[in-house]
Amino acid sequence: MKIIKRSGTEVVFDIDKIVNAIRAANLEVEESSRLTDRQVVYAAQNVAEACENAGHTVSVEEIQDMVEERLMKRNPSIAKRYIIYREWRNVERDRRSSIKGVMDGIVTVEKNDINLSNANMSSHTPAGQMMTFASEITKDYALKYLVGVRHGRAHRDGDIHIHDLDYYPTKTTTCIQYDLGDIYERGFSTKNGSVRTPQSVQSYATLATIVFQTNQNEQHGGQAIPAFDFFMAKGVAKSFRKHLASFINFYVAMENGTQADEKAIRTLIKEHLPSIKSTEAERETLRIALVALQIIIDKEHLTRIAEKAYQQTKKDTHQAMEGFIHNLNTMHSRGGNQVVFSSINYGTDTSAEGRLVIEELLKATIEGLGTRGEVPVFPIQIFKVKDGVSYSEKDFEKAMKAENIEDAMRGTYEAPNFDLLLRACQTTSKALFPNFMFLDTPFNKNEKWKADDPKRYIYELATMGCRTRVFENVAGEKSSLGRGNLSFTTLNMPRLAIEARIKAENLIEGEYKEGQKVVVVEDLISTGGSVLEVVNVLREAGAEVLGIVSIFTYGMKKGVERLAAEQVRNVSLTDLDTVARMGAQEGYITEADVARLLAFRENPSDESWIQAESQA
Repeated sequence: MKIIKRSGTEVVFDIDKIVNAIRAANLEVEESSRLTDRQVVYAAQNVAEACENAGHTVSVEEIQDMVEERLMKRNPSIAKRYIIYREWRNVERDRRSSIKGVMDGIVTVEKNDINLSNANMSSHTPAGQMMTFASEITKDYALKYLVGVRHGRAHRDGDIHIHDLDYYPTKTTTCIQYDLGDIYERGFSTKNGSVRTPQSVQSYATLATIVFQTNQNEQHGGQAIPAFDFFMAKGVAKSFRKHLASFINFYVAMENGTQADEKAIRTLIKEHLPSIKSTEAERETLRIALVALQIIIDKEHLTRIAEKAYQQTKKDTHQAMEGFIHNLNTMHSRGGNQVVFSSINYGTDTSAEGRLVIEELLKATIEGLGTRGEVPVFPIQIFKVKDGVSYSEKDFEKAMKAENIEDAMRGTYEAPNFDLLLRACQTTSKALFPNFMFLDTPFNKNEKWKADDPKRYIYELATMGCRTRVFENVAGEKSSLGRGNLSFTTLNMPRLAIEARIKAENLIEGEYKEGQKVVVVEDLISTGGSVLEVVNVLREAGAEVLGIVSIFTYGMKKGVERLAAEQVRNVSLTDLDTVARMGAQEGYITEADVARLLAFRENPSDESWIQAESQA
């Protein structure tokens, strides 16, 4: 006798396979409930006889159905174990089949949903293929064993999409926002060594890209810097002091033929020049302080030297921003197959150093990549708009009167960074970035934000690589700094809406006849709106609605009037009046409480009953 396998091939019937399967299920139940070995063999023989008498070549699935039927008659507990085992085998078989198809597609580099699922990762490279292999196996594991049956089914059916399933077992965050200022101050460690505090704006920008790249290897999502202008500003100041000290030392060497202590000069500059845009008075205090180092320099020369140092710092800052953009669009991580998914937030640092960072970053963004000025994809840029800092209605009205945006940007405004907002708008029109985020939107505000706080960025909202916001915090300070988020889930709203509409348009389930008498059963009636919808659907379908039976009714005037207008009778088991009265009789509430409840019932929009409660 032969049977048909799932592959369609015919093989010789082997009763031992049935015996072994029943024995395996038999061992899964309590010993007192088990079949004897003779009974196991007898059950298998019954299946064999049924196959002989079937009149056709039976399939494996038919044989398994026969086994289930006979076990159910002899011992339902064993039958249950056999069914569970059969289902598990079916799942594993399907999995192996689907996984093989996926693997074949990756190997042959087919254009499919698997190979094209991550826009930042190429499955054409060996490293990319290896990651895709691992990704698909891990997704399968996560769906089966981590997210739960109900959610796994919804994902497979397309009702939802659980993102980053392959990283679920790793417990890593999807996106994270760095406190880059802290990293710069303390330095950080890599696998093979440590990185000290940077000493120039170029080093600041380079280390920012290294931080991005390093962490991209450790987690799967986007990386973000929440206050790029504030963090880079210190690097600008260091570069300026370095250049100014070097130029002063050069002046001394030209005048006296001797070299001064450049480190000591930088110390004095840091003490007496708080900004790269110094005032005459600040430069004078520096000039006097330099005398202690035997450095004699007149006001005019010091002013010219300071301007030269500023121009060199501006050039360095531009090169740093240019390099930052180029690095983030060319370097790779994760085995050399994925571009770093990066975002930066800026716009509220009003210092000369922070403003210079923003200005040169926007210029570098417009210049683009390569010799042809290609639009950079990364970093995703977000300009933070704040009233009094980068925007005001008065400034907007003034700017709108200008002939063109260039003239507008040369204007003077109340908001110190409004000109940068204009430049950002110009940049967006040419290079698609930055995006804009409004900090004064009610749900984006933080009450602790103060204009004179040098670390006010702690209380400013910033978005991550996927443009999601993390701000509120039930376990700490309301901030975006040092925050991350787990993988998210997308709801297939169009599909759910279509299915809901279909269901709504077909509210009557089961068979019914036109003219059929119907009683509507409801749990609670307040204003009567939902139950009348059902009544109207039934009437439109030709049913005769005799009335409504409900468990409870508030007896609200609106509900009573609605039902009366539609000529629908309602019979309730109880109502608010009865429940309130019984509650008072049993001592659960007072008579005053009864009055307040009835007052609420008579006019739910009138909140005077609440005030009555507080007075009581």
